[in-house]
Amino acid sequence: MANEIANIHNDLIDLPLRKFNSSEIDILTALCYKCKEKECNDIMFSFEEIKALANYKNKNNETFIKDLLDTNKKLMSLNFTIHHSNTHFTQFVLFPTFEVDVKSEILKVQVHEKFAYLLNRLSNYT
Repeated sequence: MANEIANIHNDLIDLPLRKFNSSEIDILTALCYKCKEKECNDIMFSFEEIKALANYKNKNNETFIKDLLDTNKKLMSLNFTIHHSNTHFTQFVLFPTFEVDVKSEILKVQVHEKFAYLLNRLSNYT
């Protein structure tokens, strides 16, 4: 991702990532970058592609797989809320599908359809 600009919607910036370590944040950023403008389709990544985008240094696949799973576990536990008004809000997980195939070294994710705007149609972004 060197020399690339990763624009993400301001609502995504509000995610409370305090419990994420640097590798997990890098993995999340790489996933968001590759999911940008892909709508809600299943998006496939090779482990090598994620490692390259995330500038992931550890070559051990077991550690990488653990970091992938920990990243998603933390994402799923986030209390991410979008307030539509004072009386209407929505909570969700960004990736309802997060499928790891260790043998093929492939990760498949899907962006939640109601919230694909977080990675697409970036008119309100940082």
